Amino acid sequence: MVTSIRYNGEDLNYRVSLSKNYKSGASILKEITVPSKSGKLIPLGQLVTTEITDNILMINHYDGDRSVTVYGDLDTTVNTSRKVTQAIQKEFSSRLDGDPTIRLIFGGEEKDTQEALQSLFQALLLALLGIYFILVILFNSFLQPFLVMSSIPFTFTGIVFAFYIHSMTFGFVALIGLIGLMGIVVNNALIMIMFMNYSKKDNQITLEGLADSATKRLRLICLTTLTTAAGLFPTAYGFGGDNAFLVPMIMAIAWGLIFASVITLFLVPSLYLIQYRGLARLENFNQRFFK
Repeated sequence: MVTSIRYNGEDLNYRVSLSKNYKSGASILKEITVPSKSGKLIPLGQLVTTEITDNILMINHYDGDRSVTVYGDLDTTVNTSRKVTQAIQKEFSSRLDGDPTIRLIFGGEEKDTQEALQSLFQALLLALLGIYFILVILFNSFLQPFLVMSSIPFTFTGIVFAFYIHSMTFGFVALIGLIGLMGIVVNNALIMIMFMNYSKKDNQITLEGLADSATKRLRLICLTTLTTAAGLFPTAYGFGGDNAFLVPMIMAIAWGLIFASVITLFLVPSLYLIQYRGLARLENFNQRFFK
């Protein structure tokens, strides 16, 4: 390519190449004539010696270093990009360890997947921070939001269990479901914490009072969880039609919500009582030694 011009909004490349008559073999190159100092045309074969050898057609570079790129198509019905990447790393790890000048860099679907997962984990962190600060404003407390968010880790337990018994792979779409689920599971804990706050008598909390509050919220939490799961399960199990793209996300939301709701009924009241007793002891300690 000798030059490039822009015409009608498009780049047009100009290349210089031999005519078809001179592409029949390497020997034809010797017949090409070149002018001498005296102006006579001399066959190129009288001036140079030719030799046919194997050579690299093009030397590519990546980040300033020489590189060799290997392309391949992935049969997703047989393998995933992650499994193929791990197999290649295992095959070449021993060879690469002995030569620090060689690097193995993956692109394509694996690179896109890693970048997408990194973005999702950032979104996960921002979602947790957003939920926490909203709860801080709601409760006017820095501790009670942790009680509400204590059910979030158990959503992952439910998702792992569900994906294990269904022999499914936790992937990109399921992670999206986990992020969306965090905003759902806090609702049950939020309802219970607010009800316990309103049920205090003279700012005193008893074990019987907590049990009574949890019992009164039991029906509401169970009904909201069951109705939500009932609306999700037809899509998750393909009743009336199967959508392979949505199934992992719906499965993560449905089973994660069920596990988190069950844990909320037992964990949140216990943590609430532990927090109350801990703060009471801290207040007594301050009054005793710093009054």
